[in-house]
Amino acid sequence: MTTGFHSHVHTPFPVGPHTLYATASASLIYNPAVAKGYAPKELAFYLDIASWSRLRGAAPVSNAVEASCLPTLTDAQGSVVYVPWPDLGAIDLRFLQKLLGLVLKALGEGRTVEIGCIAAHGRTGSLLASLLVVVEGLGAAQAIQRVRGSYCPYAIESQSQRRMIHDLAGEGFDPCT
Repeated sequence: MTTGFHSHVHTPFPVGPHTLYATASASLIYNPAVAKGYAPKELAFYLDIASWSRLRGAAPVSNAVEASCLPTLTDAQGSVVYVPWPDLGAIDLRFLQKLLGLVLKALGEGRTVEIGCIAAHGRTGSLLASLLVVVEGLGAAQAIQRVRGSYCPYAIESQSQRRMIHDLAGEGFDPCT
């Protein structure tokens, strides 16, 4: 899928009875006026450690962190969870399930949740589609179509991200579709 720049700052996306918010760090890096008024939602899951930690003035954290460390990669206030997820890549299914569990726990507690990566397309779109699979019981193709249709046409950028969503849904993956 061709990638383009769409500005996402607290873009709402419904999943079941919840609404999540998506934000692109690039929207804040390249638009100082937007960045000046930006504040993360109650709990943010930043799927790109380098750009988000730089924006928030935190010490850079390596993307090569073990999945078992996920709950401990938070900022001092516990309002941001930095998630090691490579750009244009997918994460291990076990790691994805652990991340989904943390997001769903926060939503279940009534917290306002934000998800973000560099452009809020690939990783953010993949996490949104994965939530649709788990919360609404959608198949992978239907979840991907919903995210691209109602959130952003550039969402879920790579074959490995599509495969990950199909794996989560327990479906076979055809790279030609």
